[in-house]
Amino acid sequence: MNCAAAMLLHRHMTITLAQKSSRENEYRRSGSRVAVVVPNYNHGHFIGEALSSIAAQTRAPDVVLIIDDASTDDSIAIISSFIDCHPTWQLIRHNVRQGVVIGQNEALRQLDVDWVTFLGADDILHSSYIERAGKQIELAPDAGVICGCCETIGDVATRTLRPMLLPATTTRAISASQFRALLMFGDNYFVGTTTMFRRSALLDAGGFDPALGAFADGFQAKQLAARFGMVFIPDILGYWRTHGQNYSVLTSTNPSLMEEKLRLIHQAIGLNQAMFPTGYSRLFDRRARFGSARLVTLTTTIPALERARQIADLLSANGLERRWLAALLLLEPFGKWATLAWLTLRLRPMSLLRLLNQLRSRKLILARTSNFKP
Repeated sequence: MNCAAAMLLHRHMTITLAQKSSRENEYRRSGSRVAVVVPNYNHGHFIGEALSSIAAQTRAPDVVLIIDDASTDDSIAIISSFIDCHPTWQLIRHNVRQGVVIGQNEALRQLDVDWVTFLGADDILHSSYIERAGKQIELAPDAGVICGCCETIGDVATRTLRPMLLPATTTRAISASQFRALLMFGDNYFVGTTTMFRRSALLDAGGFDPALGAFADGFQAKQLAARFGMVFIPDILGYWRTHGQNYSVLTSTNPSLMEEKLRLIHQAIGLNQAMFPTGYSRLFDRRARFGSARLVTLTTTIPALERARQIADLLSANGLERRWLAALLLLEPFGKWATLAWLTLRLRPMSLLRLLNQLRSRKLILARTSNFKP
């Protein structure tokens, strides 16, 4: 694929070179430098769309760093066609697979920027993401993280907004103490696609813990927000694609891997008790299991009985609960919604009162951004 073809790959995402140059100059004048890091392994069928969404940003990143983890498909050819068009884009190519988190830490050490965001090679940024986040950097330069909402795309039948529980319904800075208080109501506030980290704070915290795998970025975001505060933008700034083979999905829906990661996170919470509310470890456990079970419930490509078994294993469910799950999921097309309702009552992952109070705000957020069309 040549340079011209790459720029036209997703015509609806592109902007003119004149516009792009003007916005790059405006961005450099703002003082804060931002990098986008794209870890990739054999996502040649998706990465062109991801990179096109970066090229289409209304406020261009200073650096784009793509970490290819020894792909064996056509990823490199697609990546190279974009790098040929963008002098500030770089590629690190591994000859041997090292894993997503190790690649993220490698990028973190190599970059010389103020803020960094990590985009999955199968995900997509809204064209205004960096511009919107950049404005908040100017207002809250000492925050640990800045994040927004995502819309789920892929194997989903209806428009779905993440996070499920919003930390705020208007754009605002949330102090460290306010964030720690919010953890009692919910905590899955960070969507990897639209979370931007202050690089110095992330480096001081040791980067991401490779042992936590797909939980590493979300847990570190919580720790940084609990220490430095955060900014939340209640608008769709990215699109998280679900297709059954996502790095996060494969980790969090595997019962044995899930148990291992939860054990490590409980240890980390215990070592940083002053950063978290009393009893938070138990809350995190329930919420993590709910999130994993929810992903399995909504993955309709898996047969109902297999989904029921997997959910039961994630919950360490007893025999009666296993039979109940199987009965619920066989009630298609309403089985998955009945299962989600039961999971919510059993695990109580968040404040239901807050969730109900936010229903109108969630509808407005979805209405403000048109339905994504690939």
